[in-house]
Amino acid sequence: MTVVSNFGLELETELPKNLQAAPFTGSDIATLLDAKILVAVARVYDIAFMRMMIEISGFTHITVAHSGKAGLKSLREGIQGDVCDIDLVVLDSSLVDITAREGL
Repeated sequence: MTVVSNFGLELETELPKNLQAAPFTGSDIATLLDAKILVAVARVYDIAFMRMMIEISGFTHITVAHSGKAGLKSLREGIQGDVCDIDLVVLDSSLVDITAREGL
């Protein structure tokens, strides 16, 4: 598709074929929603809100930690053969017992 502007310029609005991605399939979405998520947040109401938002999005494998140390413990317990089974970590920046750098 080409768009002609008020300035007489013609602008291409489609991506070249080599940059276009294939559409998602049902199995792609099922694999994504099967991801294991760890939420490490100090305040109980923040945990409840974050968990609710993640669940509304369709994710079901959610682990909650009420402190940074508990989050690290969950990560360590998820390691099998040098691979951790947790796919995403949501780490609250206000945790007092751990920093993001220590979590890495």
